[in-house]
Amino acid sequence: MDELDIDENVLRRPRTKISFISCLVFNFLHPLCIFVPSILIIAVCWSRGLTHLFTWHVFLTGLGFHLLMAAGVALPNGGNSLTRNSTHSTRKTIHWILQTVGGGCALIGTVLQYINRETKLKPHFVSTHSIVGLIAVIFVLLSLLNGVSALFGWKLRRLLSPSLTKLIHNATGVATFAMGMCAIALAYEYHIFKENFAFVVRVSLVIITVATCVMSLFGVLKNIYNYLYEAYLGCKSTEYILDDVE
Repeated sequence: MDELDIDENVLRRPRTKISFISCLVFNFLHPLCIFVPSILIIAVCWSRGLTHLFTWHVFLTGLGFHLLMAAGVALPNGGNSLTRNSTHSTRKTIHWILQTVGGGCALIGTVLQYINRETKLKPHFVSTHSIVGLIAVIFVLLSLLNGVSALFGWKLRRLLSPSLTKLIHNATGVATFAMGMCAIALAYEYHIFKENFAFVVRVSLVIITVATCVMSLFGVLKNIYNYLYEAYLGCKSTEYILDDVE
């Protein structure tokens, strides 16, 4: 009996260790990586003055992706203790609200920058940042449209299976968020940040941005992998797959 107890304890240790790491990452590290750069973006825009269209571009796109969408992408998977204790319906509702508002901010911020460059007779989409940002905005539109179909996926069963609809929604969301965060990482080399932060700080912000992207997308990528594995390598029935994926 003692040997059995010892074996059970040994079996529990890896799971306990993983749970501790998951708790540390999603309850402390992930929120910290979201809020610190967001606060710095707000501080930089505030010090520059919110009378310039470029400042509003930085403010809206930065917070749209790094704050709202980063929180929204991670929310449905219940990574932290707060969301884990919430109902699936509540997480889904907050998720689409955050994604919609964040996507709207990114769209408005991009339009303002287009107007800003147009009034100054400057060419558009000539830098890597601007091109990546444009791709991210295109994916924002696709993701928002696809999000509506995913939200009402069960009503569209006759046209497209809910599991496939959610897979497409997740894949589009991953591309949207990844491209948006990539654009933010590239933006830290612009003068608005160079004037306020040292090189080491800007490099740290890039690293934090990448880490935020990876942590936010972890649950979504895991669900996509599970779907593909079950659909093509495991069982052929996909009716129950992606039930918790938004």
